Amino acid sequence: MKRIILSAGSFLLILALLLALLSLAFFPKGNSLEDGIQEPELYGFLGERSNSLDVVVLGDSIPLSSMIPPRLWRDFGYTGYVCASTAQKLCQSEGLLNRFLESQQPQFVLLETDQLYLEMSALDVLQCNMEALFPVLRYHNNWKFVRPAQMLRTPDYTCRDPLKGYHLRKTIDALEPEAYMLPTEETEPFSAAAEAGVRRIKAVCDRAGARLVLYTAPNAAAWNTPRHNAVQALADSLEVPYLDGNLEVTNLVWQADTLDQGEHLNLMGAEKVTAWLGTYFSSTGLLEDKRGDPAYASWEEDLAEFERRVDDPDHYY
Repeated sequence: MKRIILSAGSFLLILALLLALLSLAFFPKGNSLEDGIQEPELYGFLGERSNSLDVVVLGDSIPLSSMIPPRLWRDFGYTGYVCASTAQKLCQSEGLLNRFLESQQPQFVLLETDQLYLEMSALDVLQCNMEALFPVLRYHNNWKFVRPAQMLRTPDYTCRDPLKGYHLRKTIDALEPEAYMLPTEETEPFSAAAEAGVRRIKAVCDRAGARLVLYTAPNAAAWNTPRHNAVQALADSLEVPYLDGNLEVTNLVWQADTLDQGEHLNLMGAEKVTAWLGTYFSSTGLLEDKRGDPAYASWEEDLAEFERRVDDPDHYY
């Protein structure tokens, strides 16, 4: 039995060493599609100057279309990045946050709460942890299209996304909403795994000296008061702020500000949410207005590119 245990242990050690060596080769050495990165807009923060981003937004597809970093810059002089992706799970958000913190020291980490109600299994958490430990498990297909010279070079992340992770969508698909967010004491619980995920993210923020803020983008299709009550209780237990745009963004017009009948916001809706979040940041007195600082000149260039796309009649979704 002892020999079997030693043999198994030796095999696992050799396998771990092999996966670690392959991970060094397969891990993308740049943040473009050609380098093998997945979702380059998601990883555009790697091309930003170190310690230059004030805010990072985490979540699924809802925050992708609810916060506009170029407009946050234009109106407040704050810098931010949206590290969100469709159906992103909390364990993936935790991994992204850890990656973000390797080069940035944000004052605020905004976690959008729709994510708490996405299904997340123990297998999902295991997969996230294994991919973080051995990136080759995620990037194993890179050998098909990444040249060997690229895979072996020194990492150099130079690609920047002028939209800073935001997905520009101008389509209008109106909603004639019935009353929602009606007062009630009921709660709609999320899973224990979701709560554990938020607590892990809070611990990461605490170690990094960042402030975790839970926020909910206006979402007439999926949000309700019982969900608000459950998230508020979690925020209270964590002693972190909770901002619910369904209650606080009072100038939203569902007939004009949504691209899919209430679930996701279009450009007009996202502008209102960005102004709301910017006002919150301003009220804390923790962020500096960096407009006019030569070190942030690239933000003016990116803002100009963002406005060009806004004005482009062919860029509508």
